[in-house]
Amino acid sequence: MVQLRHLVEFEKELAVAYTKVVAISVDSWRENAALRAGLGANFSILSDADRVAQEAMGLVEVTSRAHPDLPRDYILYPDLTIYKVYNGYYYWGRATLDDLRQDFRVISSQIRKDWDPTALVEEEMMAANQEFSSQGPQRHPAAPVAASTDGAASRTAV
Repeated sequence: MVQLRHLVEFEKELAVAYTKVVAISVDSWRENAALRAGLGANFSILSDADRVAQEAMGLVEVTSRAHPDLPRDYILYPDLTIYKVYNGYYYWGRATLDDLRQDFRVISSQIRKDWDPTALVEEEMMAANQEFSSQGPQRHPAAPVAASTDGAASRTAV
């Protein structure tokens, strides 16, 4: 419950970053709807009352009849492949908001070409420089050629 309250507070930040959260509960959809309304959550809380997803994901605690759940936090890439899994069996194993910020930062840096615009420009410049170097100097009418001290030709900016 505490983690859901934190996620509700985190929702505005997530919206700015085009990031979505979904919770899955073993409660009925009616209980989830009441919980969602009570929390003021905008994210979905899906019902797995029949525990189909829980069993399919291997999240059934077989040593405890009182608490048969193995809670997990899954951090996913946009294509829904798993980036990281947090073991939520104990409170301290659950993802904190800072953990989520760090994870989303890493994922965003991996999937967004424009994550660091200066790096993109540098990469493009390096690729162009390597292409230019491998082809040898090619004279362009707008760029005069000047001899360097080692005898190789180099371009002079105009």
